[in-house]
Amino acid sequence: MLISKKFCKSFLISIAVMVGITIACALVGAVPNLRITRVNDPVVRFALGMIYPSDFAARAFYWLIAFTLYRKFKFSLTDYISTMALTLFIYFVTDTRIDLILMLLLIVSVWARPYLYPIINGIGEFWLMVVVTLFIGLNMLMAYAYSATNSFLNLVNKVLSGRLIFGHLAFKKI
Repeated sequence: MLISKKFCKSFLISIAVMVGITIACALVGAVPNLRITRVNDPVVRFALGMIYPSDFAARAFYWLIAFTLYRKFKFSLTDYISTMALTLFIYFVTDTRIDLILMLLLIVSVWARPYLYPIINGIGEFWLMVVVTLFIGLNMLMAYAYSATNSFLNLVNKVLSGRLIFGHLAFKKI
């Protein structure tokens, strides 16, 4: 266990330092700071030296996962406040809805840990695998059945940043 804690700490520090240096370089103009918008959306999304805004948000999400593991799924009040601040900062800079959802779910999972662990342990590995498989199947079914006239699927598509449309197009090309 000690080695994994050291690994997490090394990962957290190295990623924070390297991303911090990259952001600083982007802000002073030493590296490009990609600024983009979505179609018909005035919100400007920043990559802050990363390849794309969603790449920056994904790095923050992976960092948050490592931080959660380092803390062994137990946050102090300071941890909750700082992880929420990081989550909101990433969302307002990158405008990545899926990363926002994932980061919020991770924070809520840490908070609900005492309630979730018994449920997950009670379900067992086999049924957990069945639930995950059904979830994947539901996602594929929604993409296959997507229609611009279905208001529920349109809402899901908007939350998922247009991914149902792309999934539906992929099914049509098969």
